[in-house]
Amino acid sequence: MQFSQEQLFISYFLIGTVIAMLFDFFRVLRINFKTSDNITFIEDIIFLFLSGLLIIFSIIKLNNGIFRFFMLIGICFGIIIYSLTLSKVYVIIFTVIIKIFKQI
Repeated sequence: MQFSQEQLFISYFLIGTVIAMLFDFFRVLRINFKTSDNITFIEDIIFLFLSGLLIIFSIIKLNNGIFRFFMLIGICFGIIIYSLTLSKVYVIIFTVIIKIFKQI
C-alpha cells in the first residue's frame, strides 16, 4: 500500500507523539520510584531501543524502507506539540495511576 506524503507526515507526527508519551512514561516512573543511576541508564537504553524500533519498523512498513526528511520533521513536530499540550495531563494521570497501584 502506498501512502501520500501528507498521510506519511501525519503518521510520523503520531509516531512522534507516541515517542514523547513513552518518554513521559519513563519520566513518571523515575519520579515515583527512586532508582539508582544504573537502573536509569537501563531505562534510557530501553527507551532508545523502543523508539528506534518504532521508527525503523514504521519506515519499513509505511514507506517501503525509504526515509524522507519530512518524516523526521513529522516526528519532531509530534514530540513538540505533545510536549506543549498533552504532556502535563498525561503525567498527572499516569502519576495518579501509579499511586493507586502503590497503595494496592
